[in-house]
Amino acid sequence: MKRFLTRYPKNCSKNVVIPHGFDTSLELVDSRISQDNVLRIISAGRFVEKKGFTDLIEAAAILEDEKFPVQIKLFGSGALEKTIINRIKTLGLTNIEVMGWTSSLTQEFLAADIFCIPSHEEPFGLIIGEAMLSGLPVVSTKTDGGLEILGSNPENRGGLLVNINDPAEIKNALISLQNKELRTKLSNNAKENIRTNFSLEKLSTNLRSLIDDAA
Repeated sequence: MKRFLTRYPKNCSKNVVIPHGFDTSLELVDSRISQDNVLRIISAGRFVEKKGFTDLIEAAAILEDEKFPVQIKLFGSGALEKTIINRIKTLGLTNIEVMGWTSSLTQEFLAADIFCIPSHEEPFGLIIGEAMLSGLPVVSTKTDGGLEILGSNPENRGGLLVNINDPAEIKNALISLQNKELRTKLSNNAKENIRTNFSLEKLSTNLRSLIDDAA
């Protein structure tokens, strides 16, 4: 939004952009299991071109060729659902599965190790914050949403940023998170980032400051 507003040189108003706030009061129970070395990766969204799921499928193909142990679950539906399913079948992939929608994405977050969002466009990324609040390290493309939430030092804020439309970079980022210490570090940073910078309390403070300034 900040970049959008600066495109108009005649815009002389004082523009204030206040990000979304998440409910950080919920007590979430971690249900992750670590009985094997398989990385459990989750991704979710509408099956449309701008969400970039085909890039994640291509990354899965590279991981399967390299015999890297992952299990990727895609939650969602949409216009490209048949295309996505057919591409997985054509490549003969066993490490990625289309799940449809779920009644509780939060429970799926709590059972996974990593959240990956391969979008080509993402204005803010509510789902990124929801995953991070559940303790998931995030692999995100450098969309507006990913950059807004993860910033210039993404590891310190809970994730890794990769270039848009680059399956090889997605693959490399996922492989790097096989390191459990790195995952734990990013998990803790992710929760702290949302609680500190994107909570309802932070939203309330920002709104109050805006009203006080206007007054």
